[in-house]
Amino acid sequence: MQYKTVYLTIIDNKSKVTVEYVDENGNQVAENVVYAGNVGENYTTEQKAVTGYTFKEVKGNQTGTFTEEEQSVTYVYTKSPAARGTVMARYVDEDGNSIADNMLYTGSVGESYKTEKISIDGYTYIKTQGNSKGTFIEENQTVTYVYKINKKEINNTVDSSDNYQLSKKKRNNQPKSVSKNG
Repeated sequence: MQYKTVYLTIIDNKSKVTVEYVDENGNQVAENVVYAGNVGENYTTEQKAVTGYTFKEVKGNQTGTFTEEEQSVTYVYTKSPAARGTVMARYVDEDGNSIADNMLYTGSVGESYKTEKISIDGYTYIKTQGNSKGTFIEENQTVTYVYKINKKEINNTVDSSDNYQLSKKKRNNQPKSVSKNG
């Protein structure tokens, strides 16, 4: 018996579609995805939700048929406006009464902020409640600076009401705004 050698050539019938996720400047904003399939089979690509970005457009065919040539599809995104955060700095006496205008700090979420104690005539700083510096978050934050009234002696009696009444007249309780980057 004679054997005949037969050579079998396997034809690679595979193809791929590469999907890119980029910003308007071509910078990658999410991991690429590669779809593989046989020539003639259908493919469907997907738009991704990318944190901090909004979908703008797609370049190429979102759906189609695998061909002998490699294909690409590009999803383009624009940077979303940054979320804003606020920090209210309050200046109060030991009883929680406002003794100076509040300061309102605003900035993009993730940016750092720093509030400061201030000098208030007739008062001495005691302590800070909350974080005097940190990072803006989506929730409102409050920092409270607590002061005690300076007491003066008049004819052997302690009189602090003059300073307290004067400071109450000076303030209008409307916060002054301090905006960071915007």
